[in-house]
Amino acid sequence: MGRQRNVVVKTVLDLTSVESVRDFATRLGLMRNDIRQLQESLADMLGYNLEVYYIQPMLWTLQKYPPRKPGMKIRWTSRKQQKFVMAKLRFLAKKRGDNEVWHHRTGGLGANWVAEVVRKRGKVTIRVYNRWKGMRFVQGNIGLGKSARSAGRYAQPIQRFHTDRGWQPAAPTIQKGYQKAEEYAAAEIGKRLERAQGRIK
Repeated sequence: MGRQRNVVVKTVLDLTSVESVRDFATRLGLMRNDIRQLQESLADMLGYNLEVYYIQPMLWTLQKYPPRKPGMKIRWTSRKQQKFVMAKLRFLAKKRGDNEVWHHRTGGLGANWVAEVVRKRGKVTIRVYNRWKGMRFVQGNIGLGKSARSAGRYAQPIQRFHTDRGWQPAAPTIQKGYQKAEEYAAAEIGKRLERAQGRIK
């Protein structure tokens, strides 16, 4: 996957690779089709909980705007950037019929964050991305690398005036959300396997 696509895809639950689930099913006398149904039913149930309790809160964090800071001086990266941004703001002001040139929040950045949770054949896969092409200049690139080098690469596109106004890189939020989802899935599978063991002893 290319770094600049700004799409993060990760399988947070894969019951097809958990051998103990197959072992339990075999001990319970289930056939191959029953094993598949067991895996799919568990993935479907846990996938719903992951979406509601872990992925949706992560999405709300990504969509949240920092408080406005009116009157703050803008730290431009270059004179060229300043001319480009101000020209765009004048164009938008004219389009609104407004005599004042100011940045008008449209909510487009937050509204374009998407988290897709796919539950299929015993797997739960999460795909997170933002449809707004300018997102990386505000919240950076996204990915799952946790090294200092990766963090620097993700944050590199963020413009200084967005950082000054309280915008945070999106990558750490997504990484934490995925980690919590994986931990929850592993813990829940462990609980269910222990209960199954207790019933068949």
